Amino acid sequence: MLGCGTAFTVAQTPTGPQPPPAIDFPPSRTLRTGDISRELEVTFPSAIPSEFAENQSVRLRVFLPAEKVDPVPVVVILHYWGATDWRLEERMAAQLNRRGVGAVLVPLPYHLSRTPRGYLSGQLAIQPDPEALRKTILQSVSDVRQTVNWIERQPDFRLGQIGIAGTSLGAIVAALAAGTEPRFTARCFVLGGVDLAFLLWNSSRVVSQREVMRRAGFTEARLREILSDVEPATYLAQSVPVPSLVIRAKFDTVIPPQSTDALIESLNEPQVVTVNTGHYGGVFAERAILREFGEFFQSTFFGTARSGISKSLSAPTIRIGGLYDDQDRLQVAAGIDLWRSNARSDVFLAALASPRGPRLMLGAQLGPRVAVGPVLTGKRVTVGLFWSIVL
Repeated sequence: MLGCGTAFTVAQTPTGPQPPPAIDFPPSRTLRTGDISRELEVTFPSAIPSEFAENQSVRLRVFLPAEKVDPVPVVVILHYWGATDWRLEERMAAQLNRRGVGAVLVPLPYHLSRTPRGYLSGQLAIQPDPEALRKTILQSVSDVRQTVNWIERQPDFRLGQIGIAGTSLGAIVAALAAGTEPRFTARCFVLGGVDLAFLLWNSSRVVSQREVMRRAGFTEARLREILSDVEPATYLAQSVPVPSLVIRAKFDTVIPPQSTDALIESLNEPQVVTVNTGHYGGVFAERAILREFGEFFQSTFFGTARSGISKSLSAPTIRIGGLYDDQDRLQVAAGIDLWRSNARSDVFLAALASPRGPRLMLGAQLGPRVAVGPVLTGKRVTVGLFWSIVL
């Protein structure tokens, strides 16, 4: 169908995620060896066709503990939407390598080494075409399962000890892969969720894509129908329970809390760690998140006792948006919460910085992103309206 100048394809008969055909993998090559890790690289063709040649080549980055003697457990790691480098995933790999666990980094379709010429990394991954989105999800999971096929042929890895982990978009793909691939024996989801239709219809990250779909006549219900055979919750609920860890953000607007709740409900008594910030504020608690991530896989694979399971991690709550008051009118402002009345921040005290000087605001929420209340400027107290998002 056509709408607003954008072409949409009609959904075909659902087939769901299928295992990729067996292939002969090329030999890996060693890239570098350091004190913590030995890095290898191997490339194989994606089993799901696309129109861009770059997207058809899956280049794995493999990290083994530098002092490895015997085969080790391994974790497949998936990155976030729009990733332009591997820095976060490299730190995750190093965390595992220090604990005697290997790591395999998989580029998702249209990202990093798979980015078509003339496009940004991830630009084509989430399009306002539900059938194209469905195809990208199917390709992502197929590539992950082919990666497991490669892992099982390598003498460096222990059979039966393969984990999966993902961040944001990577966590969503990891959820579907975990539900359809029985060879995963441990899984970690960082800032992820399920119920794809609800997520796409409510996330603050896909506003433009959602508006295009809405103008073309799509609804959340119709989207749920089209994506039904790639819905992670369906497969997770039917899969064999294995140890799982969910790391969530309390004030997440990119992955709505209801989506993360649905992920938790589809798992079998997962460990849950809450970061007291928004989706992007997790960077301020990265060290603690990586520690929880590493200890989870170490304890799962080796049966070691954990130093302590954290229920929550502290991180500053950063707000950014537009502030309006009767002294300086509308201006851009950003700041940090100094106090919150409850988990929903129904009332908060925030120190703000703006082009016209510092502000102190006591805000009461009028809605999900709008607050009103007294604002202390350098001259006087005024009443302000603050539209903001929590990072």
